[in-house]
Amino acid sequence: RGLIVKTGFKYGTHFRVYRGSIEEHADYLIHVIDEKENFRSYEIIRTARMANTVNKKMILAFVDMENDITYIEVKRTRL
Repeated sequence: RGLIVKTGFKYGTHFRVYRGSIEEHADYLIHVIDEKENFRSYEIIRTARMANTVNKKMILAFVDMENDITYIEVKRTRL
């Protein structure tokens, strides 16, 4: 699909994804959550804050028991 995937280590997440050249800024941060394991709500909050701070879209990738992946975009909002 023309996407370039690199480690998201420096952003505290699993991957960063580029739609074009890696010379440009990454468009997305991807955080993988295995549905077989418990995850903490602070993980979602932390990753959403980081993505907002660095002006990227935050995508959660939920992996189910059949290894199917559901992608959900998370946006930070202020009340």
